[in-house]
Amino acid sequence: MEQEFKYYAFISYSHKDQKIAKQLQKRLERYHLPATIIDDHPDLPKKLSPIFVDESDLVAIDGSLSDSLKGFLSESNYLIVICSPNSAKSPYCNDEVDYFINTLHRADHIIPLIVGGLPHAQDPSLECFTPALLSLPRELEPLGIDLKTFGKRDSFLRVMATMLRLNLDYFKSREDEARKRRLMIFGAMAAVLAVIFGVLIWYSVETFILMRSGSSISQFYFGRMYERMKNYDKAKEWYEKAAANGDATAQFNLGYMYDKGLGVEQDYAKAVELYEKAATQGDADAQNNLGMMYAHGQGIEQDYAKAIEWYGKAVAQGNASAQNNLGYMYDKGLGVKQDYAKASEWYEKAAAQGLASAQNNLGYMYDKGLGVKQDYAKASEWYEKAAAQGLASAQNNLGMMYHNGRQGVKKDYAKAIELYEKATAQGHATAQNNLGYMYQHGQGVEQDYAKAIEWYEKAVAQGNAAAQNNLGCMYEHGRGVKQDYAKARELYEKATAQGHATAQFNLGVMYYNGQGVKQDYAKARELYEKAAAQGDADAQNNLGWIYNKGLGVEQDYAKAVKLYEKAAAQGQANAQNNLGNMYEYGKGVKKDYAKAIEWYEKAAAQGHAKAQDNFVDIAFMYVWGWGVEQDYVKGRELYEKAAAQGNAKAQNALGFMYDNGLGVEQDYAKAIEWYEKAAAQGFSDAQKRLDELKNSQAK
Repeated sequence: MEQEFKYYAFISYSHKDQKIAKQLQKRLERYHLPATIIDDHPDLPKKLSPIFVDESDLVAIDGSLSDSLKGFLSESNYLIVICSPNSAKSPYCNDEVDYFINTLHRADHIIPLIVGGLPHAQDPSLECFTPALLSLPRELEPLGIDLKTFGKRDSFLRVMATMLRLNLDYFKSREDEARKRRLMIFGAMAAVLAVIFGVLIWYSVETFILMRSGSSISQFYFGRMYERMKNYDKAKEWYEKAAANGDATAQFNLGYMYDKGLGVEQDYAKAVELYEKAATQGDADAQNNLGMMYAHGQGIEQDYAKAIEWYGKAVAQGNASAQNNLGYMYDKGLGVKQDYAKASEWYEKAAAQGLASAQNNLGYMYDKGLGVKQDYAKASEWYEKAAAQGLASAQNNLGMMYHNGRQGVKKDYAKAIELYEKATAQGHATAQNNLGYMYQHGQGVEQDYAKAIEWYEKAVAQGNAAAQNNLGCMYEHGRGVKQDYAKARELYEKATAQGHATAQFNLGVMYYNGQGVKQDYAKARELYEKAAAQGDADAQNNLGWIYNKGLGVEQDYAKAVKLYEKAAAQGQANAQNNLGNMYEYGKGVKKDYAKAIEWYEKAAAQGHAKAQDNFVDIAFMYVWGWGVEQDYVKGRELYEKAAAQGNAKAQNALGFMYDNGLGVEQDYAKAIEWYEKAAAQGFSDAQKRLDELKNSQAK
C-alpha cells in the first residue's frame, strides 16, 4: 500500500530566497485542479494542501538537522528545492536534500526549481545545486525546472504535474481549457449582471427571511454556492449550520470535504461521523461512502460486514456506486464468499445506469469469463461504453482487445494505439507500458526502441511492474540503450518485489547464467519457484531443469517431471522436449517411447529443433531395432512427420530408406527427391549420395 503523507511537499530554501518560497507555497495551496482532471482521476486531491515551509530555525545545536525537521521531511511526499547560488551554499538546504536522498531514499521525489544560477556550473559562484544533489549519478539526478526558461506559469504547472504524476501535455491542456472557461464565464456574468442585480434584491430578501428562521435549506444552498466557487472556508461554515439543523445532504457534503481534505485538514474520523448522520437519515450517497470507509478502514476499524450492510442500504435505493462497490466485494471475496456470478450481477445493475467504472468491471468479467460465459464481443461492448466516458482503464482494456485480437474483435494495431494514447494522456501507467511494447515490437508503428524506452520510463516512474520488467529487458539485451546488466537487475528486482512473475523469471536467468551478478543456482531456483508458483511456464521448465541436473539442489527426476508437465501443458516447447527426453530415457518415469514421441512431436510442431532431432533419433531406433522391436513402418512414419517440418536429417533418412528398400519398395526417384530436400539445407551426406545416384544414372 502506498505511504500516506501529512504534507504534499516540503519546500527547502535559503532564507535569502524566502519570498519565492512563500509565493510558491501560497500558490500551491490555493490552486484547485480543473474539474475535468478530477473527473478523469477521481482519486486525485482537488488541491495540494498543506505544503510545509520552515519559518524558524529548526537545526540542532550541533548544526545538524533537528528531530522536528527530520519529522517534517519524513511526513512530506515531495521535496521542492528552491535552487539558487544561495541554497547551493546553505548547509541547511544541503542537509535537508541529503536526508531525503540517503535516509528516506526518495531521490525520485525531489523537484528542483531553479530560480537563479546553473546546475553543474563551471563557475562555482553560479552553481545552484547543493552538494547532495550533485552527488547523485546523472541518471538518478532529478530534472530541474528553470524559472527563467519556462516562465512562472509554466514552471508552476510543471511542479504540479510532477507532484500529481500527470502527463505534462495532458495537464497543461486541461488547465488551458479551464482557463478559457473561466474567461467565458466572467464575460457572460458581465453581460447579464443587470438582470442578476434585480433578481438578487428579491433573492436576498427571501434568503434573509429564511436565514432568520434558521432554515437548513438556505444554509445548504449557500454552502453549495460557495463550494462551487471553491471558497471552501465559507462552504464549510454554511454546511455546518445546515448540518447542525439536520440537513442530510449538508452532512454528506461536509463529510466529503473532510474525507478529501477540501478546505479542511483531511480527517477520516470526522468524515465517518458526518456520513453516518446523513446515512441514518437515508441519504444513499452517504450510505455508500460510509460503506467505503468501513471497507478501507479509513477513520474507523475495517469491517467488511459493516461495509456490505451500508452498501446494501444504498443499493436498496438504486445507488449505482453502491451497486458497483457491492459487486467488487463479491468479486474479491471481501466479507462474503467469492461469487463472480453475484459480482457480475451487481456490476450489470450499475453499468445499466451508466456508471463507467461498473461498465469497465463488467467488461472485464466477460473478457475473462468470470461469473458469466466468456464473450469478447460483450466485453468490448462494455469497455467501449466506459471508454466513451473517458475512463482510462477502459480505454486501456479495449486497446488490449484490439492489440491481441479476440473472437469478435479483429486485431487492429492502429485502433489499439489510438486507445492507448487516450489513456496515456491521462497518465494511465499500464497503457504507457502497452504503448511502449508496441513501439518496441513495431506493432502498428515503425519499430522505435527510443520511443519504447520513453513510454516504459513513464510507466516505471509510476511504479508499474510490467514496465519495470520490460525496461529491464531493454537494458539486459542492449535494445535502444547500452547493455547494462546492473540496470537490468535493478529494474527486475523492483518488479520482482511487486510479485511480477516474468521479472522473477528474468532475474532468475541472470543468477543462473551469472549475468551482472555472481552465478548462484540457489538464488535462481528461489526466483524460479516464485514465478512457477504463479503459473509461469518458462520458470516451471527452468526449475524442472535445475532438479533434473541437480544444480544447487539434490537431483530429483520425479520433481523435474512434474514441473516439465506443468509447463508442457501450457505449450512450452522446451518443456515438451524435456519431458519427451525423460520418457525416452526413463528418468523419473517409466521408459515409454510412445510418450516420448508424443511430447517430442508437440515440441517439434512448434519448430523446436532439438525436439525434431530427438524425434528423428527415435525413428532411427525403430528402423534398426535398437532398444525396441524393429518396425520399418513406424520408423518411416516418424521420419515423414519430422521431414514435413523441414528436418534435414529425417529427409536424408527417408532418402536412404527408398534408396535401399528398407520397409518400402526400392524407388530411386523417391530417394533422389528426399536427398535433394536434405541437400538443399546443406546436409552433406545427402548431397554425396545424390551425386553418386545421378552419376550412375548418367552412365
